[in-house]
Amino acid sequence: MIRRRLLSLVPCLAAGLALPLMACSAVFGVDFDAKARAGSDAGEAPGETPPGASGGGDEGSVPVVVAPGPGADGGPREPAPRRIGAGYRYACGLRADATIACWGALKFTSIPDPSSNYDLTPPAGTFRQISTGYLHACGVRTDKTAVCWGSNLYGKHLAPVGNFLQISAGQDHSCGVREDGTVTCWGRNASGESTAPSGTFSSVSAGTRVSCGVRTNGSLRCWGDDDEKQATPPTQGLYASVIAGQFPYEGTGAFACALGVTGSLVCWGKNVTNRTVAPAGTFADFALGPDYGVALDAAGNPTYWGNVSTLPVTDAVPGVYRQVAASGTTICAIAANGTAGCWGYENTNTKAPDGSFW
Repeated sequence: MIRRRLLSLVPCLAAGLALPLMACSAVFGVDFDAKARAGSDAGEAPGETPPGASGGGDEGSVPVVVAPGPGADGGPREPAPRRIGAGYRYACGLRADATIACWGALKFTSIPDPSSNYDLTPPAGTFRQISTGYLHACGVRTDKTAVCWGSNLYGKHLAPVGNFLQISAGQDHSCGVREDGTVTCWGRNASGESTAPSGTFSSVSAGTRVSCGVRTNGSLRCWGDDDEKQATPPTQGLYASVIAGQFPYEGTGAFACALGVTGSLVCWGKNVTNRTVAPAGTFADFALGPDYGVALDAAGNPTYWGNVSTLPVTDAVPGVYRQVAASGTTICAIAANGTAGCWGYENTNTKAPDGSFW
């Protein structure tokens, strides 16, 4: 069913809608006015077009973001494979050739405490999807097996055997949707965050001591720590994707957000700095930091909410993006022409490698 829904996706932009590609060199340090690549989605078989996308284009083409609307059977569409992620002072992206590139502070060695050592150098091979946690990352290979790397505290990068359709790396645990739609989690389980419920899911998100998923019927389900109601999602509506936030900073609280099939955002949990006050509008992708969020509309324009005072967004050259990721005080995105980059105060991961990530 998941495969059939993905293949049934239609372009998310209305016919005839077009925006000129904005110059974003000052933000990402790359030439976003270069000719866009007419490439394929490395999250699928080589040569396939990303779900909901028109397959790239020339200068002036609109960056196509997967629409969150209902699928052909009336149920929710599965989210597009994640191709970029941001962690603590590092980021990773899935290149157009399906290999992974990571950049930033990738290694740490502690002689007194070897358990805190980590190496975020990505594994070789080709992948369908990636996810970045606080100090570890995971990916689904093209053969659908899962692999994680980086910090192995609590065994969070010991991915189980079997085939997976989607994977999520949290702060101290990871979760994945198996080929049969069931969810498996591993790593820390202090609050039940790795004890996944029964049933089938289209996507899952591992956060900090909590996990959330979108069931195949479009409803939300969260499990784990609920001290600040971060594991109590809305009970009404159909949803396309969900993010259980990661909150490694003291006092940042806990919250989560979900994207409805109509494109509306809803958030819940601890409402500090208005982080659970989701912006009005219709969106196609979003990401959460510890106390803020960023969402993309169907044309790739970003909207920020929460504690945006920690982000230099007012100094950024406006851009249009295909996919967005966030962590700490850093935001990363894939631009309209497929290049990747980051901006924010944790600038060790600002300069992304050259090449296409779409």
